[in-house]
Amino acid sequence: MTKIELCQQDKPSSINDDYIGSSQPEIVMYLKGHYPKLPAPTTQSWLNEFIALNGNNWRKILVIFAKLACDDDNWRDYLYSGQLLRENQCNFTDCLYPSGKVHLLCGKQNWERFGWHDDLNLPGQLWHDHQVLLPYPDYRQFPNQLITQVRQKMEPFITD
Repeated sequence: MTKIELCQQDKPSSINDDYIGSSQPEIVMYLKGHYPKLPAPTTQSWLNEFIALNGNNWRKILVIFAKLACDDDNWRDYLYSGQLLRENQCNFTDCLYPSGKVHLLCGKQNWERFGWHDDLNLPGQLWHDHQVLLPYPDYRQFPNQLITQVRQKMEPFITD
């Protein structure tokens, strides 16, 4: 696994085959089979190029992740300044990342690959060992009301 350290401000702190984002994340969002195309490390506006390469689906994922990781009033700055991925991580493996304080298991396929097979009807309400089962991060499945509920449950485990 090769890690690339990035120096420009809007870029995640590291990128490798298993994740994009911080190597010491507070919040880890697990996504199955969604490894994105990555811009060159020298790209001036890394996030804009990332979204251009990967489409609206990834913009939605990152917006929902930013809303979960930051209070509602500041999520845009948190996302577009690059702070979201400098502090947190999108992970594509089936192992919990050890430094994560909260593990967001997104989508039913992810729940199952992490061993959750029961009680899957209440996304956002099943918590165990800092793991939370969430719907796939799409606006239709993940309304702002659910984002607020999950954010409130996460607050004791993370620092701003």
